[in-house]
Amino acid sequence: MVGLPYSSAGCVNCRKRKIKCDLQKPVCAKCLKRGILCLGFDKDRKFLHHEMRSEVTQSGEVKRPVRRLVWYLKPLSLPSFCDMSGEVRTQLFSAFMGNFFAPNANINGKDDSLFFLMASFPTLAGESELLDRSVIALVSSFLAIKSNDKNLARQGLEIYNSALNAMTRALRRKSGLWPHMLYASILFHTYETLYYGDDTPRSLFTHIQGASAILKSYSFSDTNSLTLAMLKRHKWAVAYCTLNTEYGLKTDWGCLILGEEGCPLDELFKIIGYCAALRRDLVSASRLNSPEQEPTLQSILQRLLDIQRVQAGWERLHSDSLLPYRRGQAMLDSEPSGEDISLYSPEFKDLCTAKLYVLSRIASTVRRRLVYQTEKLLHGYSDPTSMHFSADEICGSVVYCMRPERQMSTGHMALFAVSQASKVYITCRDLKMFEWCQSIYTTIQARGIRLASHVSKEDWTLWRTSSN
Repeated sequence: MVGLPYSSAGCVNCRKRKIKCDLQKPVCAKCLKRGILCLGFDKDRKFLHHEMRSEVTQSGEVKRPVRRLVWYLKPLSLPSFCDMSGEVRTQLFSAFMGNFFAPNANINGKDDSLFFLMASFPTLAGESELLDRSVIALVSSFLAIKSNDKNLARQGLEIYNSALNAMTRALRRKSGLWPHMLYASILFHTYETLYYGDDTPRSLFTHIQGASAILKSYSFSDTNSLTLAMLKRHKWAVAYCTLNTEYGLKTDWGCLILGEEGCPLDELFKIIGYCAALRRDLVSASRLNSPEQEPTLQSILQRLLDIQRVQAGWERLHSDSLLPYRRGQAMLDSEPSGEDISLYSPEFKDLCTAKLYVLSRIASTVRRRLVYQTEKLLHGYSDPTSMHFSADEICGSVVYCMRPERQMSTGHMALFAVSQASKVYITCRDLKMFEWCQSIYTTIQARGIRLASHVSKEDWTLWRTSSN
């Protein structure tokens, strides 16, 4: 006798809705398309009801408490010193999902690749000590920062160190699951942005290089949607490290052209990769003697013009989907001097489109800064107007991305974007917009990304140095 339709197989959500599930793991396509958390395929999963308190908005509107169903995590491969019960691990994971990411109604796996990974973890849990430990380390450390819990912070650090040791063992034995090694590497460099210390820039660079090496050893002919999402997230990190750290010239930017699908985001990362290569050429050209320098600089300008044509073609091709559907003037009064700054803040149909738009403005800013620097070396002067315009576009879109309801879903992208705009304002000596960027760094740091404090200090050093 056959059972009830769609009751014998499929994920929890599909069985509950009595629809056919495609059985794709770790996240089924139906849940991914709806932008909801896939609850996996375990029929005997136990649930724990978790109440969320009411929230009162600035307008006085009261949001009703939402009852969430949170599953008990499977037994995890954690260090022996970690004595968390299954219920405690479950509550920690639930609290992380509720505090790190925007509410489910506003975010999905397409908008936020890290959300995709963490939402998939209950299905992946227990498969490898490396992934288990890297996830719980990130969860514990972020919640410790938000609650100022020193004991939880210490435990998070110890679990993180044990995850690093697990990665070392997997690399030495060549025994680790390839996707889990990639996921863990990406969680490692995410962790480093939360817990900033003196050695964080080097640790961040090391983990990014490690993830790039793992990716380069893999064939993308048969890759699941989660791995492709992690590749996209890693490209954001590579672009940041290449353009915004002291290790930029050493960073392997070749990852930016890996796994191309012909999607709009991939084309932009490719443009940023080519700009990174030209930046290295420009650094080398700046050290040449005068007779050799001029033809090299002319060649760099020509290649930048070629990149401009490529990006212009990209923008024409994607103009309909990329164009903000409404613009409004955003008045931000968080600027330290107390003066309001008027920015034209675009509105987007979703966060995925907003991130694509921001990356396109970053690419334009990077290219125009290179043109400015090359022309200044070649002619002694260059007009900064165009790169200032691109920086203003970045800041306007950051207003949309940094709304409180986004929580941490846009924090790393906003840090990358604002850091590029800030460098332009330093060059142009625009104190008002420079200080506005500093205020955004403060907001990003308050949300949990302590790396923003380091970037802020670096920019102030650049501001003072360039004024001398």
